[in-house]
Amino acid sequence: MLNQLAVRWQLFKRWLIFYRRATRLRHVRNPFVLHLGKALFQDKRWFYAFSDAAGLRDYIYQNHQLIPQSQFGAGSQIIKDKQVRISDLGRTVAVDAGNGQLLFRLVNYLKPTQMLEMGTSLGLSAVYQAAAAQDATFHTIEGSPAIAQLAKGHLQGMKFKNMKYYQGSFDEVLPKLLPTLPQLDYVYLDGDHSHEPTLRYFEICLPYLNEQSAFVVADIYWSPEMMEAWQALQAHPSVTFSVDFYDFGVLFFRKTEEPKQHFSLIPSAWRPWI
Repeated sequence: MLNQLAVRWQLFKRWLIFYRRATRLRHVRNPFVLHLGKALFQDKRWFYAFSDAAGLRDYIYQNHQLIPQSQFGAGSQIIKDKQVRISDLGRTVAVDAGNGQLLFRLVNYLKPTQMLEMGTSLGLSAVYQAAAAQDATFHTIEGSPAIAQLAKGHLQGMKFKNMKYYQGSFDEVLPKLLPTLPQLDYVYLDGDHSHEPTLRYFEICLPYLNEQSAFVVADIYWSPEMMEAWQALQAHPSVTFSVDFYDFGVLFFRKTEEPKQHFSLIPSAWRPWI
């Protein structure tokens, strides 16, 4: 219990760091970022995918079966047991409804055709993203055999026609998968939350990205080393600008005459007094 409180306190302090430097859309002058922010924050439409994800979330929360804890990545800061209940995994690791809907709106705005997710987990994030671009091909990788099997069952129940599944470590799967893709328009990295692997997976994907691609990194405030990794990615010569939404950040490669820019965005409602 004390460990959980300490972790949440550290996360809150990092959120304050983000909040202090974040800006509202009305102060953004970059046209692309302004339109992107409006698509994510001001579009209030409800999509069928949101209900589908809510139904899967409820199903996961009611599943108390024990499965082996994943041996891949940095692991959970809260769950340290060798076995974990699926319901607990869903509450601590799976994307929440708010961020899932943001990811849906992000994909819906960008309209990619070849998508890659590194870290399927229980499949909730895949529901939001794949549903937002049903004409795209969605490739998703999960390292843990037990979790991969669960996720595949969850997603096959949704009857996605654009989903391809891979089980194995990213280092095993990526070198075989990437050369087979015609292009790579969108990447969602939600796997090994450590500094060196995050940069390594970015570099592996980089040759397959194009000017219109977006590279999304989840949990950029998850730990001090993830914050450092995010800063290193922002400074990468190939990145022309980035947008930080706290729970995830997006790297862009679009050519522009403007100097490299980095944006931290919050909805206007988060600062109603301004």
